[in-house]
Amino acid sequence: MQLLRPEDVELLRALTPAVMKGKIGPGDTAAIEQTVKSFDTLLVDLSEPVVAGVLQAFDVLSFGLSRGLTTGQWSSWSKASLEDAENALARLRDSGIGLLNAIYAAVIRLTISSWYLIPENAATTGYPGPPRKVASPVPVVAPTAKESTP
Repeated sequence: MQLLRPEDVELLRALTPAVMKGKIGPGDTAAIEQTVKSFDTLLVDLSEPVVAGVLQAFDVLSFGLSRGLTTGQWSSWSKASLEDAENALARLRDSGIGLLNAIYAAVIRLTISSWYLIPENAATTGYPGPPRKVASPVPVVAPTAKESTP
């Protein structure tokens, strides 16, 4: 990993099946690992302040006391079941604390983006790829010079 630390990887391994429920199951270790690697690649392309914010959020979710208080997950993420991960995400989402809501949104959006950045997963969207330049439906007519009368 280029930017993700071991505790971040552990966190993402636990949360990815809950975020991608229906696409990745808890036992699908290959898909989980591929998504975590894609997450790391995505972080490399983000600005330094965004990366710092994501890593700080992961610190909150990984440190034992803050993890337990914010998510209800008192044991390590490696011991979390799918239900534990779903409950942790629900606590972040439903919290009255805006910072925790923001952490939830970041985890969800970045994980989903990471999954869809994997070419074979992107193909499942039905989206054909980047937009192509399309000709204007109305022809653009250049203004003509007014003829002067003698």
